Amino acid sequence: MPATEPTASPVAVTLYRWAGAWGPFKVKIPCGECSLTLDVIQDTMAHELDGIPVAVDIHDWLSEWWRPLPKGGWHAPIVIVEGRLVSQGHALNRGVLTEAVIDAWARRSAPAGNHLFGKETCPHCVRAKSYLAEAGIDYAYHDVVRDP
Repeated sequence: MPATEPTASPVAVTLYRWAGAWGPFKVKIPCGECSLTLDVIQDTMAHELDGIPVAVDIHDWLSEWWRPLPKGGWHAPIVIVEGRLVSQGHALNRGVLTEAVIDAWARRSAPAGNHLFGKETCPHCVRAKSYLAEAGIDYAYHDVVRDP
């Protein structure tokens, strides 16, 4: 069962990093937190968000400092997911990014197939699996202990 739908547009993630120029001012020293934030975004897309279409747009903060202001972003690195400020001023927490992207993706896509969430030692979950098997209903089982 594919997790993505070909008609759904990708989730927009925008990063404003400490770089660029504005008038006589130019950023000459790179920001370690901005580099780390970009690495976290790329690694999270490859692992936790694998199968969800994500479009990452990277901007230099000093060259476009006014763009994130209406969203509340003023201190690089600034991460915005679908127009919502997720992080600013420090290295990005991958859990916060994952939650924001999955939330945005869930609002625009429908689940495909039947999904059963449970744990191996739960008698109700075992009974539910047997009922679905007896009825001949295909489902994807997700163990909430092994893969939360």
